[in-house]
Amino acid sequence: GYAPGSIDMQNSEVFQEGLRMRPVKLFKRGVLNEEVWNLFADNCRIPSLNWGDMTACVAALTKAETRMQRLAERYGRGEVRRAMYATLDRTEALTRTVLSQLPQGSYTFTEYFEDDYVSDVPVRIVVKLTVRGDGTIELDYTGSDPQVRAALNLPTGNMNHHPFLAMSAVNYVVTKSEAIHINAGILRCIDLVLPEASVVNASFPAACGMRFTTAMRVHDLVLGALTKAIPGKVPVAGSGVLVVTYISTSELGGAGRVVVANPVSGGSGASGERDGISGAEMSVAFLRNVPVEVLEAEAPVVVRRFSLAPDSEGPGKYRGGFGVAYELEIKHPSAVVVMRGKDRQRFCAWGAGGGLASTTSGNIGTRRNSQSHDIGKRTVYRAELGEVIRLWGGGGGGFGEPFERDPEMVAADVAAGLVSPERAREIYGVAVANGAVDAKATAALRGPQRDIGDDSQGSFDFGLARTEWERVHGLAAERIAAWLPGLPVAVRRYAQADVYRRLHETGPGPYKADAVVVALTEVGAALGAQTSAALQHAAQ
Repeated sequence: GYAPGSIDMQNSEVFQEGLRMRPVKLFKRGVLNEEVWNLFADNCRIPSLNWGDMTACVAALTKAETRMQRLAERYGRGEVRRAMYATLDRTEALTRTVLSQLPQGSYTFTEYFEDDYVSDVPVRIVVKLTVRGDGTIELDYTGSDPQVRAALNLPTGNMNHHPFLAMSAVNYVVTKSEAIHINAGILRCIDLVLPEASVVNASFPAACGMRFTTAMRVHDLVLGALTKAIPGKVPVAGSGVLVVTYISTSELGGAGRVVVANPVSGGSGASGERDGISGAEMSVAFLRNVPVEVLEAEAPVVVRRFSLAPDSEGPGKYRGGFGVAYELEIKHPSAVVVMRGKDRQRFCAWGAGGGLASTTSGNIGTRRNSQSHDIGKRTVYRAELGEVIRLWGGGGGGFGEPFERDPEMVAADVAAGLVSPERAREIYGVAVANGAVDAKATAALRGPQRDIGDDSQGSFDFGLARTEWERVHGLAAERIAAWLPGLPVAVRRYAQADVYRRLHETGPGPYKADAVVVALTEVGAALGAQTSAALQHAAQ
């Protein structure tokens, strides 16, 4: 594909995301089909590495096949099959026990991508969690935005039980049930309602290379709905960002091309029981960074910094985890840095229960003339020789009032260099002097009740940028979401952007119902769409 690692967030259709093939056998009766492999190899930048990955997969499958055969020989094929279904049934029963303890009702929550890599219009994702009381739940994504002309789309094949769209619920079940086996028995209890051709149920030929970024946002989305149902019993939003960084170079003497991948994440969200985890986003906690020594040995870079980012946490009685700061100095003129999965540069991770939102993520390049510039959302970045690239992930959201945090825990974060003394005083109401809590000054700071957060969102703090967006566009977003399904799939995202453009031309907002209906009518007429029924639905 165009980018090392195949994926560019700005890909607009699946044809740009690499080689497309129907299922075909790589091995036939244990013999490599060289024609098929050569087709793969000719489309890989470093085919020798891909061959190593492929043979590792084949070896694992061969071992699994051997063990399954031995099980069948020992117990009989029928008994093995019955045991498989019994395992699924057991997991389903345990899952129903956990989910039946959730309070019955419906809980709606909204999350966003701050833009779609094409425009500055956020991508809205909505879920309504319905707890039925019989040990099953429904996640209804109706109202989520149309699929976008970027690689964020999540294709599901219209599966009614897709793991990416139920990840938070699955994690909740696993943590609440001892000795549960993680298998499809959990998903039997989680029904999905997925709008057609939406960002969470994309239709061909939507680009979908970074679908896991959407899965991460959905992870926080469902956590938000669960937080409404059981406040403090699940974590609040994590950083919501995983920037997979590829360093690629062309010829390096006789060494050939080099590609090294390294994930950069943020912190996880706090709960009503404990702090978030620093440097780890829960939805991708299985990933590990490449050791600095290996990275510098394999790629022409020097790692100037790889640490936690101070003051990046979402404050609270229980604070969010701290994000990661990562600095690379480029040491080869042909270096290309691929940074995919960028988001949360404007809308940060939310806090709840009096806890505050965290900081945003970002990336900056500093060239040899010491001039710094914002790299923005670019996926493929051709760095200059000697340029230093700094990336950082935001922290996780906080839970509970920051003024209720144990002063000794605040002082420990200050001593570790993770919270500045100024932030400790201003946000947590804790005075630290000579490495210890100044009890008298802290009591004075915490004496009066202080307004430390915007309470316009009830028990959630979404940060200033999202709060302002929803203040101006909230009603319009709901009406547009109700209107779009009445339009042809191919024009929905265009129509949405055009409605916002027309609203913005009328002034700064907030945009009321009458203005929204006018914009919807104008765009519908321009597209030649039969929108009367859709307009009636949107007005409800």
